[in-house]
Amino acid sequence: MAPDCTIYGIPGTGNGFHEVVIDGHISRPHWIIHLLGALAARQISVVSGFAYQEKFGLWKAGFNLDFTESTSALERLDFYSFVHESSDREGGKEPLLSFFSVTRTMDDLLELYLEGPDQIGFLSSILARVASLALFPVALNVETVDGRIRDRIVLCRIGVGFHSPSYSSYTHLHSLLQSFMVEEDAVSGDIGVPLQRAS
Repeated sequence: MAPDCTIYGIPGTGNGFHEVVIDGHISRPHWIIHLLGALAARQISVVSGFAYQEKFGLWKAGFNLDFTESTSALERLDFYSFVHESSDREGGKEPLLSFFSVTRTMDDLLELYLEGPDQIGFLSSILARVASLALFPVALNVETVDGRIRDRIVLCRIGVGFHSPSYSSYTHLHSLLQSFMVEEDAVSGDIGVPLQRAS
């Protein structure tokens, strides 16, 4: 079957930093988890990037990757298989957070803002655990600044189609993220604006 999306790597300038670009239809809601888990398994770190769903299953994404701790070569990576197949690294090591917030968007989805120390596999680890609540990203923007992770992720609930997460999903998500908090900077998670949706 011909691929229904374009996925390609863009070589950097020889400093160990490269880019992967994704544009097209991907029906599996787990695809970002699969891709990032496969990269983490190869000690490839996501420095910055974005992904958003233009409409159901139609994605645009780009990630800047740090290969300096990896023995993998960009031209030998099969990004198509990464997107469509699960990785043993998914979930991986428990993520560490120093701050988080969970709030509603204007269209009634959930937006996470996460901060923590730089960790290879952080994003795939977070998303794999959030997926256990049937919550999956429809948009994200990630960056690492001065060794600090600063990620924003918009989540919807997967059932029969895509839905606004319930209040129960919201509270379970908050409890999950709270369990990843560390003492660094002595910052506590913020449950954000109280919600009115029934569970």
